Amino acid sequence: MTELSGRATVLVNPAAGGGTAGTSEREVLATLRSLGFDPEAVQTTSAEHAVAVAAAAAPDDVLLPLGGDGMISFVAAGCVRSGALLAPLPAGRGNDFVRGLGLPRDTLAVARTLGAAAERRIDVGTIGDRTFVGTAAIGFDALANARANRVRRLRSALVYTAAGVQTAFTTRPITFTVRTTGPDGDRAESFAGWNVAVGNSGRHGGGLTATPGADLADGLLDVVVTRGRRFDQKATSALLERGGNHVRLPHVDGWRATLVEITAIDRAGRPLEVYADGDPIAVAPVQIGLLPGALRLFY
Repeated sequence: MTELSGRATVLVNPAAGGGTAGTSEREVLATLRSLGFDPEAVQTTSAEHAVAVAAAAAPDDVLLPLGGDGMISFVAAGCVRSGALLAPLPAGRGNDFVRGLGLPRDTLAVARTLGAAAERRIDVGTIGDRTFVGTAAIGFDALANARANRVRRLRSALVYTAAGVQTAFTTRPITFTVRTTGPDGDRAESFAGWNVAVGNSGRHGGGLTATPGADLADGLLDVVVTRGRRFDQKATSALLERGGNHVRLPHVDGWRATLVEITAIDRAGRPLEVYADGDPIAVAPVQIGLLPGALRLFY
């Protein structure tokens, strides 16, 4: 186990998971005390507040975001600045980052594992001055994510499935330009299609495996593009993405890169938003990079 100060700060997003995050705060604190930590809880008031609290931590402190993937992403951004350790707790609807680590999706079950946790260095994706730990997407997946974020009544990951079905019937082909630099050289292409996913971790959208080969510690981003103009191409890739099998389709292609530039325009000529870790992060054109080993993960 990494030498720690014993200080642990639980950053709570009370609205996460339809309000379930706030209700588990007391149990999480009790579990941490039983493991020898000296925990405190901080109710976050905004994304900026979550980043600031983590950025002000000491390097041997443990920061535990109690919320969804967005909350984990914001706390991770602060931990990159401070050098503190991040121990993610699943308390959202998707919990994709925790899924990708192979941890249970039960908040207290994950908290109990921290007694035997170890430090692991992982990469962090960058878009401008923002960072992400999971997957950045533009096109169909981002449009479905936006629709899911507008739904408050469904508390489970089913909200992403419902949003995907609705989005499938409204999305039209998108014009993409993708340029990448990577271990196999430079690559550039323009095409009509449905989606571009850039993965640091492979998961997003409540259990989708957008970039199945992604490795959090390999110093590379995994790029997966879905081409095509037909509805069946869009539908089959969306259905198979849950198990990561969409990459076997002839209109889906993937490769690795260290730098990715994407332009995406809809039929009306409007640039599209990029979503990362469940939230809007930028508007195309974007440049996506990587900070290798920049985050200390504790799990």
